[in-house]
Amino acid sequence: IRAISVSAWATTISLLCRRWFGHTYQQQTEQDSWKDDGLVPSSKCMVPSRELPDVIIRVKRPRKIAVFGTFANDAKFLEIWNQIAPQLEEGDTVLRWGREEEGQYETNIQQYNKSIVTQLSKTYTERGINLLEMVRLDMDRTAIWSDLNASNAYMVGGPEEAFATMQPYMAPFVTHVGLVGTDAACVHIARVLQHTVENCIGQAFAEGMDLMAKAAGFDHTDIGRTFNKWNTEGDSGGRLTSYLLKASSRIMYKRDNITKQGFVIDYIREVNNITETDTFVYESSIRFGVPTPCINAALEARLFCNMKEERIEASEKLKVPSGADTPSVLKEQMCADLQSSIYCTILVIFAECFTLFQAIADRESWDVNIQECMRLWNVTGSFLNSKLLDAMHKAYKSQDEDPQSILLLPDLASELEALHMSWRRTVTVCFASAVPIPTLSAALTHYDMRRTPKLPIGMLQSQRDFFSGCGYERNDQPAGKIFSSCWTADHTKQEQRKAKGCTKPPVKRKRKADK
Repeated sequence: IRAISVSAWATTISLLCRRWFGHTYQQQTEQDSWKDDGLVPSSKCMVPSRELPDVIIRVKRPRKIAVFGTFANDAKFLEIWNQIAPQLEEGDTVLRWGREEEGQYETNIQQYNKSIVTQLSKTYTERGINLLEMVRLDMDRTAIWSDLNASNAYMVGGPEEAFATMQPYMAPFVTHVGLVGTDAACVHIARVLQHTVENCIGQAFAEGMDLMAKAAGFDHTDIGRTFNKWNTEGDSGGRLTSYLLKASSRIMYKRDNITKQGFVIDYIREVNNITETDTFVYESSIRFGVPTPCINAALEARLFCNMKEERIEASEKLKVPSGADTPSVLKEQMCADLQSSIYCTILVIFAECFTLFQAIADRESWDVNIQECMRLWNVTGSFLNSKLLDAMHKAYKSQDEDPQSILLLPDLASELEALHMSWRRTVTVCFASAVPIPTLSAALTHYDMRRTPKLPIGMLQSQRDFFSGCGYERNDQPAGKIFSSCWTADHTKQEQRKAKGCTKPPVKRKRKADK
């Protein structure tokens, strides 16, 4: 009976759709002036075509085409493109609707310089053909069941005019969508940076857990209770309220169901796979001249996780302070300082990623929209959903011009100024207690170097000039003018010989005693 009912409903809906769409299609076919190739008005909803090019020539100009099912499969997209490209004309727009299917997160991230859409854009933009690429953001695995809208967040890269043309066609299927840059490669960079920020913030919370356990003697439930307190509104205004902090709190409470002893987190093997996505920021920071010490430190911390045997051997030979040698701490004060430290560290993590994004865009002559990245990363169900990111987005949006770094935004700069002493106390306690905190300490180093007008690079250049005479530039002279100093008497004698035209080193005469 159920099958018959479903069949009856399907037949009814089919007839209604056929009647409605058939009538609509017939009206459109009769009114359109672009009919050619002997096409005749049809009362059917669909027009059969044996080849893909036949479909393209029947689409009304300017064409708006979306290609599905080709995410992480450039060969498949290129095959489709080679069939439709000859029929495309000026003003047409092609959207690669990426990652509508489920898949592994890391393996499906593509490097921006390998984007096939970007490569095709360089050729077809001159012909007036616009290409867009859209990638779906990863969401919490339970979001699709609790909030269907949370699983529909997409980032788009490509010409702004083309995005405005296609956006009405995305609206019925996509809840959150935004243009993050004027090139298709921008979506790949934004997605890699999102993945990087997730790992770095997770590492910061892991270091906080380690400090509370080793320096303050907290057990799992104490740490979980502290995380939960930070995640709620309180004296600190809930500045760390986030999806990740809520998840971290619940992880600390989860007991092991296999052994019936202890907690799950204690049975997780210390291994971590490093992919091209993880090394993107490290390599790009060197290539584009953007310092990212905090992100690099978080990556190196993961590398140390894969050195379990080496660390066990080193722990037996490299002794650390314990007992009376470690400082005593006030638990409440330490937790308050740690909360502020993690907050400041997260600001630095975002600052490093967005500064690198802007540097790549400047080199490639793209326009990027940092505000849209913040908004899309902060949707419900996102790994980065947080109160901090919302405040960051509002502070960034209130500025008329994009700052060199989000750390220079007035609201965020004032918070860093108010909290940096708590940050320093946390790092001091960790160093004195022999608790490694690479991410928190590297972020503080970034903060101090960012605000230091004069750095000691003069010593490094002087050392090189002392050794090889390669020279240096003076800050009281025009840029590009090279100077070199005679640091010792031997240097002076050498310069005097060069002035006389002596290019060969002096011959050392043998003494009589040597004979």
